[in-house]
Amino acid sequence: MVQFKKLNKEEADALFEKPKRGQGTSERARIREEYRGYLSQLSVGEGGELVLEEGEKKGTVRSRLNRAARALGIQLEYKRTRDPVVRFRVVAKHSEEEEAGEEAEPEGEA
Repeated sequence: MVQFKKLNKEEADALFEKPKRGQGTSERARIREEYRGYLSQLSVGEGGELVLEEGEKKGTVRSRLNRAARALGIQLEYKRTRDPVVRFRVVAKHSEEEEAGEEAEPEGEA
């Protein structure tokens, strides 16, 4: 049998009110900042592991890590596991100046 809970007007309004652009933090933005926070603590050679909660997929977690790493100029390496864990380490960090210099080099010059 399902459980019923009555919501007062304020609770119902809060659930159905959509945040206006630029106000509040979306769930996606909150997760992105969380992952950037994890990676910003690490130096080259250090690593971490994320233990998946029920319903989470390794591919989704790795994708989030990769996006956060790309935004921070970090290159990651992963270790495969059978457990519901994503293990990784930082193999390189690129500063913004290095990335700008790489883009500015004409093709053919190395």
